[in-house]
Amino acid sequence: MEKMKIKEREWKRYFETVNAELRCKPVQIDSDSLAADELRESEWAELSELSYDPEFDICRLSVSGQPLQFKRLQDIHLECSSTGISTIEIKDTKGVRHAVRFRKPLPLVLPAFASLEAV
Repeated sequence: MEKMKIKEREWKRYFETVNAELRCKPVQIDSDSLAADELRESEWAELSELSYDPEFDICRLSVSGQPLQFKRLQDIHLECSSTGISTIEIKDTKGVRHAVRFRKPLPLVLPAFASLEAV
């Protein structure tokens, strides 16, 4: 499993690029945040939205109609293998980690952004 970091200036464009592919995929949320407790209770839930708004520095996540917002982000990482992306990990500036795990790896081609870097 390889971990790739997306540079901050690419967050919005990356999520815009993959959002349509992510919709309706079964995911599990693993978060250090109490706000995600309800989502953790359901084993697998349907992802409706994953986006980033650089103006307000907010990542929006909606799972089975339940919205979550993560503010002041520090890092976004992708866990990848030869079969695709298995996890998108979002970490805020307070060190709180939010992981969106896919039931099956997403057969997405990694973006051709020069700013992707191996971690």
